[in-house]
Amino acid sequence: MGRPAKPAVVSSGKISKEKRTVRKKTEAKLRGEADKLSPPDWLNERQKEVFQYVIQELAEGKIVGNVDVFVLNSFAVAVDRLEQIERQINQEPEKMLDRKLLLAKTKYTADFNTGIRELSLSPQARAKLGGMNFDAEKEKIDPVLMLLSGKGTNASGA
Repeated sequence: MGRPAKPAVVSSGKISKEKRTVRKKTEAKLRGEADKLSPPDWLNERQKEVFQYVIQELAEGKIVGNVDVFVLNSFAVAVDRLEQIERQINQEPEKMLDRKLLLAKTKYTADFNTGIRELSLSPQARAKLGGMNFDAEKEKIDPVLMLLSGKGTNASGA
């Protein structure tokens, strides 16, 4: 089946500018609004903190929408549980040999990694986002690119 598709905003594949624009618009519609992104009551305080932190950090990139609440919930729980497991191991190093604890750690690490991937939280995804934002800003203000694209003034100055 191949690799999962990345959002157009973080995709580095060779697609035309036109296709990338269409994908961005479609993904924005599918992502929906981001006006109901709040942690559910059943999350504990630490999980709610993680949930809110991710939302705040991703707000400017407009990556997360209301439909992502389920991924955010799972990610927040995974972070909290991994922290709890690591605290237990730090307090009692012999717990590193506890099969059930290590199995739980494996499960929550998988949930954590899924959240990282789905929410574009990896350093590579952020680097791509930063590079694309830089390129987009450069295109907006580069007078030569503006002239070449027909967005600048014509030769007569009119």
